[in-house]
Amino acid sequence: MKRFAVAVCACISALAALTIAAPAGAAISPKLSVTPTTGAANLILGGGSTNPAEDAFHKVQIFVPTGVGLKAPAAGASVGTAKGHALVRDVDPTQEQNFTGKITATSVTDPQFAWEQQNCNPTTHAGVWALQVVTNDASPFNVPIFVDRTTGAEAAFGPYKLVICLRPPIVDNSNQQQLAIRSPMGTKIDNFTLTLNGFTNPTKAGTYKWRSLWTPYAANQITPNAAGNVEAQSTVQVPAASLALSAKTKQVGKRTVVVLSGKLLVGGEGAADYRIGFSHGAKKTGLSRFGSAPTSRTGAFAITSRLTKPTYFQAGVTIPAQELGPQGCTASFGTSVPCVNANLSGARVLSPFLFAR
Repeated sequence: MKRFAVAVCACISALAALTIAAPAGAAISPKLSVTPTTGAANLILGGGSTNPAEDAFHKVQIFVPTGVGLKAPAAGASVGTAKGHALVRDVDPTQEQNFTGKITATSVTDPQFAWEQQNCNPTTHAGVWALQVVTNDASPFNVPIFVDRTTGAEAAFGPYKLVICLRPPIVDNSNQQQLAIRSPMGTKIDNFTLTLNGFTNPTKAGTYKWRSLWTPYAANQITPNAAGNVEAQSTVQVPAASLALSAKTKQVGKRTVVVLSGKLLVGGEGAADYRIGFSHGAKKTGLSRFGSAPTSRTGAFAITSRLTKPTYFQAGVTIPAQELGPQGCTASFGTSVPCVNANLSGARVLSPFLFAR
């Protein structure tokens, strides 16, 4: 497995379902959400808009900050999964559908993405991932995610960026050349959540800013609207939180039980009023959920489970993002590109595995 020479952290989190009015003159008002996972090498990236009336996206560029570890798997290997919302215009141009799909590494010269490489992102790529889009009413199709090294002024934002290229959903139906490049069934992706493998958190404490640049299509056209470019940001704080877990077995009558207890720290302090979820199983992979417990004023929690065979246990909690809005971000791409949304990222925190018998 090839490793890009980059130290960059992250886990990309789901797009917060919040509709925010676009600023005056802006055709789109997307959000970026990054959720790091402590205790796992994956990243949850979310982005897009919850307003289906906004213009379609042509290109989404997400800059991976220095300090985040990124691996590039060989062609054919799994990179992760995707889900989100899309309009399938040939079915209903007003009602969004859910979509899901796998993300798979492919060749940097994959011919299925020839149009995108020539018309959206014409550069040499460090990697290419195929994002599969599966809806109820359209045949599955792939969208490229290019992994590119940054150059020039962009290098200040981090050594790599992810570039998602989307075909136009609306074309001149009498023009055969335009029909040939149209998104299948006029599908318009409004928002997405990508769970990506191979990312590692930064080892140095601090704040890590993820930037994204969004280019829409001109309204109901196939022409990119560079004048409509906007930025969205998500800032990851390291360390975000820590989750300690211990196990103690005891006999209760004829039964053997295990008492799981621990403490949640957020910003170095005990965190109250969070709900800790628990999973168990015979192996570390494929654990199943079995219960939850709240944290006390000091961040402490405990739960009891029956123990009938040797079992692995793990605890987890999601720390929600804090929305900052447009007033919470400083534009990175000049005064002509407004920053329309920003947040302090949430985090998915996992405890170490425990084994009880």
